[in-house]
Amino acid sequence: MASLLPEKYDKTAKKYVQADYFTLDDVNQTLFFDVETTTRYKTYAEYLEREPNCAKEFARKVRVDSKWDSMTMEEVYNGNPRSNGMLWAQHLHIISIAYRKWNPTTRKYDIGDVFGFSSWEEYEAIEDKSKADRDILIKFNEVLTEEFGDDKGLLGGYNILGFDIAVLWHRMMACGIKPHTSLQTVNRKPWNITNILDLQSWTTPCEHKGLSSFDTMNALLGVPSSKTDEVAGNHVGVRFWEDHAVEQINEYCMKDVMSSIGLARRLSEEYLDDIHEKTMEDYRRRMEEKKNVETETNNTQEEGQD
Repeated sequence: MASLLPEKYDKTAKKYVQADYFTLDDVNQTLFFDVETTTRYKTYAEYLEREPNCAKEFARKVRVDSKWDSMTMEEVYNGNPRSNGMLWAQHLHIISIAYRKWNPTTRKYDIGDVFGFSSWEEYEAIEDKSKADRDILIKFNEVLTEEFGDDKGLLGGYNILGFDIAVLWHRMMACGIKPHTSLQTVNRKPWNITNILDLQSWTTPCEHKGLSSFDTMNALLGVPSSKTDEVAGNHVGVRFWEDHAVEQINEYCMKDVMSSIGLARRLSEEYLDDIHEKTMEDYRRRMEEKKNVETETNNTQEEGQD
């Protein structure tokens, strides 16, 4: 099984231990991916008609939480801007999956593809809407098999342990697909999942959730944002159901992958070492300048006293 963080020899402990940071080589061995979702149906009423058991379970889950008491079931299911129906794995479907990985020949992250609906007409032509994402899931699962065989491959992204992988697992099971072993996290403790580079965990140490936004971390660390005026994560459902913007959603999904790669490179040990050294050089320069100014000021004062 592949492990994200390599072992290094600790001379003090006289044994191999897991490294504290991941390297650029680790990033280049990782397949980064992103998933975009929406509700399985445009309205809760249609959900209730097509899949009554699932829809009723959704309603039961909603009604045990008082924060939704002032909202109708339609608003909770597929409201704007927040749609819980597109965030809960049991009640959504996937409309786009994009992935990219390092190409050692071109030395670029240009190996990849995006799987989604090529047009609104393609989606409309699907008879069983409860499994409209089946072909998308099959294609991505086949990619994992082609890349990693039967081994657990290195996968990367932002909050993929908290969302993307769980969503893929649920939807593949529902669509009669055996998930690739790389997606297997059932009954495993977070610290035992060594083949996943979840960038959220690297930007929110000690379980602190104050800086968990993907957009915020990209802005703080100088990574170009994947968000555009046309599409943003919380508007994907609206753009799908109201505007039928499947092409734009596919493009946005790939941009999210590239932003994840940019963030991963920014958090790599080599980049952190480099930027740390530059920061310290600047600090030493400023401290030296400050010291010279203070010395010059003291000399001037002493000359005035004489």
